[in-house]
Amino acid sequence: MGGAKGPSFLLLVSLCFSAIVASYMYIRTVEIYNQKTPRPLYNKNPKSVFHPPAYKRQTILEIKPVVSPAKVSSNKRNPIDLNHVTTAANMSASVVNPKTVYQVGETLLVKIVARDANGRPKSYGEDFLLAKLHTKSPTEACTSGKITDYGNGIYLATFLLPLSGNFSVSVILVHPSEAIQILKRIHDTYSDVRNTWCQFSDQKANISEWTKCGFYPNYKIDPEEVCDFSKPGPNATWYCGRPKGIACETIMKCINNETADHALVEELVTLDEAQLFTRYQVNQEVPNDIRITVQNKGSHLGPPKMEGRPLPTCGPRLPKTTSEGYWYNKTWTSLRCQSSHFSPSPATYKCLKNKTFYLFGDSTARQYKDYLNELVDKMNAQLPNDVKKTEDIHDSIKVNFEFHNYPRTHPTNNAMGGKYAVDIIDGLVGGPDVVIIFSIWAHYTAVHIETFRSRVYGIRNAIERLHAKYPDTKVIWRTGNMRGHAGLLYYLFYNNWYAYQLVLEAKRILGGLDIYVMDVWEMSVCTTYVVHPFPHVIKNHLDLVFSYICQE
Repeated sequence: MGGAKGPSFLLLVSLCFSAIVASYMYIRTVEIYNQKTPRPLYNKNPKSVFHPPAYKRQTILEIKPVVSPAKVSSNKRNPIDLNHVTTAANMSASVVNPKTVYQVGETLLVKIVARDANGRPKSYGEDFLLAKLHTKSPTEACTSGKITDYGNGIYLATFLLPLSGNFSVSVILVHPSEAIQILKRIHDTYSDVRNTWCQFSDQKANISEWTKCGFYPNYKIDPEEVCDFSKPGPNATWYCGRPKGIACETIMKCINNETADHALVEELVTLDEAQLFTRYQVNQEVPNDIRITVQNKGSHLGPPKMEGRPLPTCGPRLPKTTSEGYWYNKTWTSLRCQSSHFSPSPATYKCLKNKTFYLFGDSTARQYKDYLNELVDKMNAQLPNDVKKTEDIHDSIKVNFEFHNYPRTHPTNNAMGGKYAVDIIDGLVGGPDVVIIFSIWAHYTAVHIETFRSRVYGIRNAIERLHAKYPDTKVIWRTGNMRGHAGLLYYLFYNNWYAYQLVLEAKRILGGLDIYVMDVWEMSVCTTYVVHPFPHVIKNHLDLVFSYICQE
């Protein structure tokens, strides 16, 4: 009874061990895209309300980097020593070219020295800083400064002085360089930090399933397990896990799994790293006592305007300037081009009559649509009765809006119903009365920059095709703006530093085109940080648009 085990017993043990190993290897290879989330549950009741499955930590699923393993390994997390982190309270700002009185049109230079929590000067750069020159008396005025990073802990803020008055300087440490390195690591490693799930549903087969979707396929799994919704024309990729037993074409709707997003935050940063994104570390004021007086050509304080600086008309290929412009009593004056201000008047109606607007982008583009529709209503109310009746029938001013396709943060009820701007542009009949405006940025701060680049290149190619046929079509690219954040997730997913990188990248890709790149970033530095600018800001945005299209 206690002798050696027989061959049949050893064979049984061997088979069991092989089965365990095979099961483990199978599980290891089930890698659905680039997040640590399990395959969605299988639901055979298509009439029920579907929700993506709750996020569960599952270490057997691996992140697929979108960069080489060597680059990922170089971004290993090192412990954060808060004593070495750039600290606004210990930084200093001083005037390089002090004067008793400055003249309108001169330049103010402010040297900024970065120091850590122990007051030691920093020897490297990459702190994300903003600077502004502002006053509240006798009325509110503000202009933004250009920041130069010398890479050694020294920065220079350059202000063009456009107004007369008494001004103060504010320098804001938005993020220390140590936080920027964390943001770079996250964006280098993840193709999309959001978790998007899409529902596939076949009513006849009574089958429904949710699967994970994203911009980069997992090349380690069988391509037959993937639904590929990519389109070469717009330069757009979109992949989903293939549902069981039903076709890819049965995709119905997509949703952002916020539970998974919040769980992922715990993996993106350590507890020490998270401290760099609290209200004690973000948007901190650098202490200074800089106060200056600016006069207008030696007279008393003089009129609030820039003189003797002829500006080009607003439009394509504008030259670089020290300053984009300034706010004065909630009105923006451009220092890049000759801007005007427009009211719902007969003159504005005459300019906009017979024009068709195509607005492409996110909810910041939708703000333009709402403003334009309201403006049209106000102008129509002032028209003579006979003209008003004609407008009621024909709507000579047409406003069209199309929300951009993936990436999207909000739910999409018609997953395949979204249109790409490129496809619409390719079907347009352009001309001098056609105005195309892009505002594409807010949803792209959570994805790898290659996704943004590919979309902008696709749009660039479409613009070139359109201008080859209709060269007088007006095209405007509106950049992103500063926004507020409600907590750690928003700092990591929708960061202002990364939004600014998109501003720079769009300018680089679109450079040389016959389009008006309308940079509104500096406008937002001087206003409240909100993703959707206030109505008076939107009005000033559209004044710049009208300054371009209403020159005749």
